[in-house]
Amino acid sequence: MEPTDIRTRLRDGAEIEANATAAPRPVVSQVLAPRGFLTGRDDDTLRDLLAYGQYARAAQEGREPMRIEGEPATADMIERYRAQANADLHAFAFRYMHNQAETIRQDAVREQLGSMRPPPGIAKLVLANLIGLGVAVLAWIALAGPGGVTGAVDRASAMLRSLGG
Repeated sequence: MEPTDIRTRLRDGAEIEANATAAPRPVVSQVLAPRGFLTGRDDDTLRDLLAYGQYARAAQEGREPMRIEGEPATADMIERYRAQANADLHAFAFRYMHNQAETIRQDAVREQLGSMRPPPGIAKLVLANLIGLGVAVLAWIALAGPGGVTGAVDRASAMLRSLGG
């Protein structure tokens, strides 16, 4: 066909009108799989189509005898391919979730970290340590006992001398 043929056909419009008045197309699943493979339930359509696809591949590779067109597949054959399709779908779902687990964890950590306050800077940490030391010194002075600070210093130096030998 030359490129002008399609332009001529589109300009004519008769083919477009004929296609517009044609009967509606059947649902894809009704075209793809023979009636024996489809259960008719919406929840099972994917499994049924996968079962038929596995049957078609097996027949093409010579592992399954090809059925004559229009001849229904045996019930045993259909159930075997449905069970295989169901197992394959479950295995795929498990692998997919297993592979997505790390992504899900990373998203959860990122979300948790986003809701937390930022950590304190170095200046805040140094200031907190200085305040803590000041409070410790004040507590030591208050609890110095008899002799006040001088007595506490004498006792501390005596303790250090006794440790040093």
